[in-house]
Amino acid sequence: MCNARFCIQKREAAAQPLQRLRLAAMSGAVLLIFAAFLAGTQAAAQECPSPERHQLSNRVPLIRNMVDPNPIDGDFVLPMPCGGKMVFRLVCAPAPALLEDLRFFAGCANCQRTTTAFMEDRRPACLAGAFASADLPEAWQKKAAAMEKERCCPEPGTDPGLPCYYFIGKYEVSRFQWDAVMEADCPGWDRLVTSDDPRPKTDISWFEAVDFTSRYTGWLIENHPELLPRFAGGRFGHLRLPTEVEWEYAARGGHRVSIEELNHEAFFPLHGRPLSDYAVYTAASAPKPPEKLAWIGSRCANPLGLFDTAGNAAEMMLEPFRFVVESRLHGAAGGVLLKGGSFRRRRSEILPGRREEAPFFLETGAFRSGDVGFRVVLSGIVTPAGRIDRLKNEWQVRQEKQPNWDASAATPSEAASGEAFQTSEDAASVSRVLWQALFSAESILTHARRIDTLQKRLVGWDALKKEAVPEVELEYLTRRRNATAERLAQEKAARDRFLDLYVDSIRALQQAPGAAVQEQIGALLNSWAGRGGDDTAISGRLDTIQRHIRSVSFQPPGSENEKILDEFVPELIPPSFRE
Repeated sequence: MCNARFCIQKREAAAQPLQRLRLAAMSGAVLLIFAAFLAGTQAAAQECPSPERHQLSNRVPLIRNMVDPNPIDGDFVLPMPCGGKMVFRLVCAPAPALLEDLRFFAGCANCQRTTTAFMEDRRPACLAGAFASADLPEAWQKKAAAMEKERCCPEPGTDPGLPCYYFIGKYEVSRFQWDAVMEADCPGWDRLVTSDDPRPKTDISWFEAVDFTSRYTGWLIENHPELLPRFAGGRFGHLRLPTEVEWEYAARGGHRVSIEELNHEAFFPLHGRPLSDYAVYTAASAPKPPEKLAWIGSRCANPLGLFDTAGNAAEMMLEPFRFVVESRLHGAAGGVLLKGGSFRRRRSEILPGRREEAPFFLETGAFRSGDVGFRVVLSGIVTPAGRIDRLKNEWQVRQEKQPNWDASAATPSEAASGEAFQTSEDAASVSRVLWQALFSAESILTHARRIDTLQKRLVGWDALKKEAVPEVELEYLTRRRNATAERLAQEKAARDRFLDLYVDSIRALQQAPGAAVQEQIGALLNSWAGRGGDDTAISGRLDTIQRHIRSVSFQPPGSENEKILDEFVPELIPPSFRE
């Protein structure tokens, strides 16, 4: 279950803490023909490949093209069989305690599937790291400490023993890397290097991808245990598929983007570049998809230094697919969860929040596809021996502070109506509803921005229709105008749903003990103090929430909704917005 507090580094871990109430592996010979290259000078660090790399698909590649075509400062490297390597990027997910976590919005409010938004609707997501600095190999500790933008573990004033790191593959796993681990097939010994070796490995099942992580972890423990993060009692870090939240947070830019960019950008910030500089996909103007997958790292990196998180090969997640209903994951667990889209997909289908489901099995056997691959995460266990006592102590303190809160007993309707508030010490229940109010308010603002843009487009279409234009152009304008109007209506409906949720939250907070509400608001303000524009934004939201708690009567029901819109987003609301 998600916790109510988290910490975040200024301009670093851009995570929006808005919680909905209802969130109730085989050794291999080192290739001598590549030794000189691996011992040589690395290419200059760059976040975008040189233009020449776009034309390399028909050339015989060097090993670097198969494992790390674009070295960047801050890369973390593990060896592989066949003289290869797996490169990772560090991700910060700081929290002030073991039982706390970091939060942001996952999914997307508009992935151009408005009638099936249950596939990936926005929801609060919770994330925590597995490693503290002391769990890392010494060389990795020094590297992390020297990286200015990754100094978030710990955050100032927090315990240095708190875990906050995980590592995610810089690239999708290539065919060379797959063969080295799974086939003991080292190019140069049993076969020639081909132009397909640097492409992502596809046409594998989810079960085979999991087997890869198991075999590679086993090879590392047998051959290079000193290079792995480790805990007390002989417990090592391990490779696995990423969870959806780990993948999406990193794909959006993670701790290297701001709070607004993380939660409001459809992609990570593109910095004025076209999306095609970052992603291999099928453009809207393209008559057909590209003929094949691109080499790994053929486009620019995202802000975290990851390549191909959008397009090229779709990527398999660790957990199964679930619907998103009312900002929560639905209870039915389904098939293989895919993220990032592939080279065969269009722009809207490669959004980081987009989700697809594939079957685990077909009548011919386990599901495989020529455009589905994977990347790996390096993580660890969350209950190592050195943390058990601390976990117990944290849990006891939490129980003592909220003795009357029973999450299993309180239904969403009871909590929303205020019946779950029992004493002034019931901080958990107050905090949950306060997070719901913040989540709803932020969602109202998101939809308000879109409504404003769509209304301006609609005015433009209407103006064009009044001009004398050929009939064929008039038909085109009419179609575009009608499509814009339909999308506008959908955005207004979504805004109104979040407005209703916000109203429910305010009504519940009005029935809560005033001291408990003020205590939790104060805790929120303290946790965001000194974080520049982010704390100003949170402070402003909380001021509005407090004003509504004090002054809004909600009698009769619905009477205050327009007033709330006027007060909360005045700079974004033209008169037609309130129609």
